Amino acid sequence: MIPEACHEISSSIRYIFVPTLLGWLILASAASAQQQTVTGPPQEDATKIITPAWPSIKDAKTIVPGDWYLTAGDQESDGPVKKLHGHAQVQSASLLVRADEIEYNEETKDIVAKGFKSGDVIREMAKEVGGTGGGKPDMAQAGGADPAKISAAFDKLYELVGRA
Repeated sequence: MIPEACHEISSSIRYIFVPTLLGWLILASAASAQQQTVTGPPQEDATKIITPAWPSIKDAKTIVPGDWYLTAGDQESDGPVKKLHGHAQVQSASLLVRADEIEYNEETKDIVAKGFKSGDVIREMAKEVGGTGGGKPDMAQAGGADPAKISAAFDKLYELVGRA
């Protein structure tokens, strides 16, 4: 082959490749921009007021140093040990602890929080949408292949930890 002819062929391929690549990118972006409509059960009344599950946090400036505020759905006392169950919260001027269950010792000021490991919970939720998940006890993430089943994932969450 003649050297000039080889150069002409490679140059023409380069000029054809760029418009072809741009065409494919335009088609791909147009395809991803299309919206899919998923019809499902009718939505609940949008005007429903959502109340927070956790008690409100006191302003730290109003708490006297050394004082502790205990709030929970249910409280038990065993001498100096207070057992808090259900959205338990212990707050001081410099610390806030929230958990499903908390044991607080008034004499030693020890706090033991018990609850759910977020990695375990999210892993079970992800199975509902055909995915996987995991993480640390205090932080987790997941992904799934079937977003239409997200309500089933939240039903699994409520089954595991209960409704707020």
